[in-house]
Amino acid sequence: MSQTDEKIALYTEELSKYVDSVDADLLKDIVSKLGPSIFSTDSELVSSSDEAEMGRVVKFIINKLAMDSTFEKVEAAAASAVETMGASNPKKYRAVFCYLAKKAL
Repeated sequence: MSQTDEKIALYTEELSKYVDSVDADLLKDIVSKLGPSIFSTDSELVSSSDEAEMGRVVKFIINKLAMDSTFEKVEAAAASAVETMGASNPKKYRAVFCYLAKKAL
C-alpha cells in the first residue's frame, strides 16, 4: 500500500465519524490536489482558529474544488466544516476538512 493510499484510508476512517458514506472519488481528487502537503504533520492539519490559515483553505477550495462558488459561500461551507469537526478538535485533517466543506456547498 502506498503512502497516499494509507492517507486515503486514514481520511476515510476519519470521515466516517461525520458522514454516512464517503465519496471515494471526491476524496481521492482532494488528496491529489493537496499534493505533498498531506505528508507534513504541520500542513496536514487545519487550524480553524487562525484567520490566515482559514483564508488559505477557503482560497484552495475556490481555486481547486469549487471554482464557480463565491468566497462567501465557501467561507460559510468552511464554517460548517469547523462546526461538524468541532472547533476544539486538534486533528482537523486538511483533506477531511476540504471534503466536508465541498459537500456543504
